[in-house]
Amino acid sequence: MADLTALLKDIMSGEYDGDLVGISDAIKWRRDITSQVNALSLKPGDRVRFVGNVNPSYLRGVEATIKSKRTKKFVVTVDPVGRFRSGNIVVDPSLIEKV
Repeated sequence: MADLTALLKDIMSGEYDGDLVGISDAIKWRRDITSQVNALSLKPGDRVRFVGNVNPSYLRGVEATIKSKRTKKFVVTVDPVGRFRSGNIVVDPSLIEKV
């Protein structure tokens, strides 16, 4: 964790300004791979939790049950929360993790 903290401080201080595009590309690639692996391991009935950059942010940490799978996304059912009164939300697999 100390290495990560040092890296983040270096990025914020401008140490890696010339490499920001490469760093951003690597992060996007890793998120895409993680999302694909996650999508393959999830199935209807699984309990999941909202994570990451989910929007709206009040969903972060909320648990749900996978109702169905679409081509690239999932329909999950949560107890009514915020503006989601029906309890069904269509979500990208990168924004959920198995509980």
